Amino acid sequence: MEEQIFPTSLAIEQKVISILLMNPEAYKSVSGLHTDLFYFPDNRLIFETYNKHISENKSIDIVILSHILKDKLKDPIENYILSVPDKKMLTEYVTILATLDNNRKILALSQRLAEDVSKTEDIDIFINNAIEELKDILNNKKRKDIISFNDAMNNALQEILELEQGKKAFYSTTWEKLNKTSIIR
Repeated sequence: MEEQIFPTSLAIEQKVISILLMNPEAYKSVSGLHTDLFYFPDNRLIFETYNKHISENKSIDIVILSHILKDKLKDPIENYILSVPDKKMLTEYVTILATLDNNRKILALSQRLAEDVSKTEDIDIFINNAIEELKDILNNKKRKDIISFNDAMNNALQEILELEQGKKAFYSTTWEKLNKTSIIR
């Protein structure tokens, strides 16, 4: 099976972490920053640990994180602060990460739909449920994504319809083979 490539940005994830480590007050100035935005395991672990300390009103910096996460990361945490990004860019970086996260969710939904369509009995219910899931993904952040809502809906519906046409063709062919077999007998 071909490995799926998800929309990610290691550099932006690292820049967000770097800004937070170098400017702890920046965390309070940005909304929508949560663990799901971090795709790469080390970045997710760093942010989870950072976020836990912040939510518990504990002090956190690179030294404390380095101690807590010792032997849990592939690379030393110090690598995150080799170049200090502009903290004014934090909101933009978080917006990009949120968009990438939504795109990953849409891709995962498409993959799941492709697998589930062959198992469904009622295609209308299946399509309506898929549309509702897609709406939830895209409306969840209440902001515009790189993929517009209409484009995402059209793409998902097109895939579903193509899959359904393939399913009907499969059943039709199978039915014809069954009929031919029963006529021969």
